[in-house]
Amino acid sequence: MPFCLILDKREPGFDESFESSLFENASDDIEQIELQLNIKHHLQYFKTPPNDLRVEDIETPWFEAQEGIDWLEAIIGHIRSNPSSVQHPNRLAARLKACQDILRKAKEIRARWHFEMGQ
Repeated sequence: MPFCLILDKREPGFDESFESSLFENASDDIEQIELQLNIKHHLQYFKTPPNDLRVEDIETPWFEAQEGIDWLEAIIGHIRSNPSSVQHPNRLAARLKACQDILRKAKEIRARWHFEMGQ
């Protein structure tokens, strides 16, 4: 399942979707990068972790755009410096950059965000 970037502002004036189909397959590699860099795990940016079957309501977490921009900058930088750390490094870095570009636009309108699993 692809990751979807969800903003807390409806109709932000730009398309907040991006191609994320590589993310699920790269999840383990991204996790290893996060551990090496000692940064937040990507599942912490989800409304509900992808395999969480809890039915009770949980408060929706919202993150400042800058936090996502910084997190993505670290991941992208690592992939570019260590292309063998992931499969399809150029494609993955480009798709992460597309997500980062959306977050830069979100920052301009003071929107917060989180990830959800797409269909």
